[in-house]
Amino acid sequence: MRRAVLVLIPFLPLLGLSCSTCQPPPDPDGVPTGSQPLEVGSWHRDALDCGEGDCADWFWFETKSAGALRIDVAKLDDEEDEDEVPEFSLALAGADGKALADAMNGGKSRVEIAHPKKKGRYVDAQRFAVAVSTPAEREGALAYELRVTFTPKPRPPAPPLAAPRFRTVKAALLEVESQPGGGDAVLIDQGSRSGIERGQRGRLLVGGKKIADIEILDVYPDGSRAAVRGSLGAALAPDTVAEVDVPL
Repeated sequence: MRRAVLVLIPFLPLLGLSCSTCQPPPDPDGVPTGSQPLEVGSWHRDALDCGEGDCADWFWFETKSAGALRIDVAKLDDEEDEDEVPEFSLALAGADGKALADAMNGGKSRVEIAHPKKKGRYVDAQRFAVAVSTPAEREGALAYELRVTFTPKPRPPAPPLAAPRFRTVKAALLEVESQPGGGDAVLIDQGSRSGIERGQRGRLLVGGKKIADIEILDVYPDGSRAAVRGSLGAALAPDTVAEVDVPL
């Protein structure tokens, strides 16, 4: 055992030298399988330096419903490098890994993607991947911020409510009487034979103008008794008529 130890010791410095020349480990999020979670709606700050082996950052996010996406990437201001904007790109992929959209900054400090491009179109809920990348080592370091904005697909408008279907039964005013609990009631010359029932509503009119609302209280074959709801808008006259709304 002592002889084995004497043999191994001289090689220890050589192991240290060999590690000093090792390449840095691969960038975990530089490929889609190593993508990092991204919070929708919040700005995320990160950086790329292709010269150090960090040429791309991949992220993933999920939507819970159909909607439209907007992805923004902006170069962070650098006082030492205000006039130089490195080349960088933005890419969006779907759950199946298929590319959905991409864009280059073209010398600008900001680039964006809208998906779907056409207004009024929406993409189904799924998991997405998005990547920010620089094309070559010569571009240098890039500090940036990234945000995904999601707009849910609007719900379809509620169907319009079906208008109640009534027919109007016109009746002549026969008599006006006071109710025991207060208020007025009227007797009209149309009843159950015309389809009038208790609880139905209508109105009193003078000269075609409504002067009061009424509610049927009692019904007879050829007549009805209705309570006047509220106060009369005008005095009753010989040409006062009643109209009752009878469902079809």
